[in-house]
Amino acid sequence: YENYIGVEHVANQFLRLNLPKASEILDPSPGPGLLSARLQTKGYGNIDAIEDNPDDLKRLIQSNLYRTCIPKTVGGINSTGLKDDLYDAVVMVGGFCPSKMTPKAFNELLRITKPDGHLLWSIRADLHSKISDYKLLDDNISALEKSGKCVAMKWAENFRDPHSDLEGLLYLVKRIDTEDFKSTLPGEAQSDVVDCIKHDRLDELQQQHCLDDWSDRSEEDLVMVGQYSGHLKLCQAFYKLALPRNVEILDISCYTAAPGLVGMDLSNHGYVNVDGLDHKLKTLNNIRGHGRVYRNYILGKVDELGSIPVNDGKSMEYYLLVRVPNCNLFSIPESYDIVLTAGGFAPGKMMPSAFQELLRVLRPGGYVMWTMMDGFASKSQDYALFDVKIQDLVLERRWELLVGPVVFENFALHKKGRFYLLRKSHREVFALGSRRFSPHSSPKLHPRRGSLKIN
Repeated sequence: YENYIGVEHVANQFLRLNLPKASEILDPSPGPGLLSARLQTKGYGNIDAIEDNPDDLKRLIQSNLYRTCIPKTVGGINSTGLKDDLYDAVVMVGGFCPSKMTPKAFNELLRITKPDGHLLWSIRADLHSKISDYKLLDDNISALEKSGKCVAMKWAENFRDPHSDLEGLLYLVKRIDTEDFKSTLPGEAQSDVVDCIKHDRLDELQQQHCLDDWSDRSEEDLVMVGQYSGHLKLCQAFYKLALPRNVEILDISCYTAAPGLVGMDLSNHGYVNVDGLDHKLKTLNNIRGHGRVYRNYILGKVDELGSIPVNDGKSMEYYLLVRVPNCNLFSIPESYDIVLTAGGFAPGKMMPSAFQELLRVLRPGGYVMWTMMDGFASKSQDYALFDVKIQDLVLERRWELLVGPVVFENFALHKKGRFYLLRKSHREVFALGSRRFSPHSSPKLHPRRGSLKIN
């Protein structure tokens, strides 16, 4: 353990930051876990370790010094598989050494640190001066600092370890938030979206194609489909974003005039990673009867936070065979790039209380867009505050309203409709202790899947 020098020095520097005791902390390549043991005596208990050596990992698990031991290698960007902005602080003693991490790991550690979070570590001075890769560590930090991604608060500060008498260097870097909360949707694209919603350009060929797809429906359904444009308006606006064909899409309330209209149109345009959700099992079975409209068929009603079926500890077989026959069920937080719904927002279906749940399953930077019938504000107290609740989440920096509400003609049966396009914020939570929108307490981590089990 000759590389693990400066435990007391790093721990004391960390304590000077005065971070909340509930802070989420990562200790990469922790060796014997001395740093975690020191911090736990000061009340910090939310400490995870990440280690790729099976023998070391086994010892760490048996030591009970860490909340979670993650069997991953810290290398280039996304090498850990952890999501962005996960930890309030990353602390390590001796992690940067030839047998553990190279300097390129710094970018990955910065990615998983929250804005206003800290990275603190020690490194042996002889490694820094003699090995060329570690000389480049300073250059890497300097380049990231110039690009506005971090700021070095302590740079190669010399200290001498009292136990080994080796000279060490201390670094303290603060991650900063470089992304202003602005629309990343080009102005031209926004104009195109508004234009395709406001102006009725649904030609007879489009309408006839829709009718042909559902030619075996009842006469009443065909009349409704023929005079319903909500799904086509929604899909036309979506295509204006020019997103890749492999984006993950959730179509909510996928029965309006007839089952699967949005899914069918997306499929015809080459989008195959589309899941359909509806609260009626009969609806999902009807859609399945028309071929492979959706990749997965999810039974659920979108309401309060957590209402979309999630991995709640029960096995997949439980959902498939017991609760929801013939339906796949897998939606976990931040599963989708796009959430669409045509006619889903209506009294008796989805209410404004569903906004938080839509954000939960949407990835940062993802889009949520919908069409709905106009006029609900005069019929429902909840819908009277519909736009107010949207703006509340804008002010909380949860999402940004890019387009809408845009009122258009002939949503269904000659009634007007409304269109909205929003984008989830890239930055929702700053590190504990930050002066900017810092939460009062740290949210619990979702249980990590695929953890290495060692007997």
